[in-house]
Amino acid sequence: LDQYKNIISSVFPSHGIQFFVDEKRRISSHPLCRYIIGILELISSNWQYISVFSFLKTGLYERNMLLVDKLENEILAKGIKGKSGVKGWVKYTEKCKAEIAEASEKGLTYRNDIAAKLLAVKLFNDVESFREEIKKSKSVSECCDAVVRFLIKTEIYKKISAIAAELRKQGRLD
Repeated sequence: LDQYKNIISSVFPSHGIQFFVDEKRRISSHPLCRYIIGILELISSNWQYISVFSFLKTGLYERNMLLVDKLENEILAKGIKGKSGVKGWVKYTEKCKAEIAEASEKGLTYRNDIAAKLLAVKLFNDVESFREEIKKSKSVSECCDAVVRFLIKTEIYKKISAIAAELRKQGRLD
């Protein structure tokens, strides 16, 4: 079946034939799994650059990848990576808050650089409150509850439902 899968996938839809190819998929490639693993890696790595942007690039925390790219470029330009970890992010988000307040006073809140700073502050607040919940957990069950609360807080069901609806419209049900 593997040798015919690509042919079937292109020919059948063009003739209006519905089909399903049952194949094994790695659970780690599922976006929700990558999101959960990503948030756990982010807090366990103490805000290392690669963990932060692996998490953001799942597209489930923030769907606007141009905004994520803008934030990534800004973080790289500021040198917040490696050992700076959470301390670097604390300093960065404090500066962001001041710049957001200043831009707000001037009515400039919709510029991309301000939007990237808003994303940074929101991400930092969400992740640090999740980290505190995890630290307070006394059992695996409590940790799992904290993960579920994080998923609810970040409206993951709504986001995945929207993605599924888009894929359904495109006929990409696999």
